Amino acid sequence: MPADLQRLLADLTSGDDSRAEAAAQELAALGDQALEPLLDLLRHEEPDRRWWAVRALAAHHHPRARSALARALHDADPAVRQCAALALRQRPFPETASALAALLGDEDRMLARLAADALTALGPRAVPALAAAARDPDPAVRIEAVRALANLR
Repeated sequence: MPADLQRLLADLTSGDDSRAEAAAQELAALGDQALEPLLDLLRHEEPDRRWWAVRALAAHHHPRARSALARALHDADPAVRQCAALALRQRPFPETASALAALLGDEDRMLARLAADALTALGPRAVPALAAAARDPDPAVRIEAVRALANLR
């Protein structure tokens, strides 16, 4: 592994948010060279490291990064799930619509709201998933779905 990549990964997992944020942006600039180490980091036992892996993967354009973000929506740690939903709001991918719609009723209401926002960011491509969610028996799901549909205008 190149020394620059090692340094950036060390900064990403340093526990210093400023260093980690700068490293996340630099890792994105490395493109595919950084992809495998970030995917490995996404499997780390420490949630903070997985969170930073999601943050760094959010800026990648590779299809494997998108798949990893979709999988991170189901991480054991709520903060990692929220980070993944936020990443998908900022860089929406149509293939995540059903996974995001499934989170509209999550007991973590912040995650549910971020999922609704990510669906809104998908635009008209989210309408089928949101229309189905608007008919869900759970009122929390319906509220988030209708809010997202209203934001689509």
